[in-house]
Amino acid sequence: MNTIPSQSFTRRDFMAKAAAFGVAIPLANSLMSTTSLAAQGGDIEAVLATAVAQNDMPFVVAMTGNAAGVTWSGAAGVRLPGVAAPEDTVFRIFSMTKAIGTTAAMQLIEKGKLSVDTPVEEILPQFADMRVLEGFDGDTPKLRAPKTKATIRHLATHTSGLV
Repeated sequence: MNTIPSQSFTRRDFMAKAAAFGVAIPLANSLMSTTSLAAQGGDIEAVLATAVAQNDMPFVVAMTGNAAGVTWSGAAGVRLPGVAAPEDTVFRIFSMTKAIGTTAAMQLIEKGKLSVDTPVEEILPQFADMRVLEGFDGDTPKLRAPKTKATIRHLATHTSGLV
């Protein structure tokens, strides 16, 4: 049985590993059904090509990086019939807004440029005009000012009252 060594992670390490895990999930079948990345000599391109060849995904674009910038990028598969997937393929990432926004916020918090208790209206002034539905007067909505100001913490933990 493989065990994960005990380590101390910064928020940045955690978010980077979580993002990598999200990319790794679709590749898991390929990695489990073929040789491991280490056995392939660390060849990420081979792993991507294998995932496409085994129909785990139609195409894939991947990139690694660090604070200095992109350290590797590559693609495998066909985006459209007869069109290889280029590294600059644009993707729609449905339901990922919160994950990406929270990752960016955590990086700013780690750098001391933001706090989880920063009111959202300090970043988006439109939030100062936000109103809460209190009920209806016939067909007319009754709105009031919120009792508390929404913070970064509220947005990240789904407790802001926004749907």
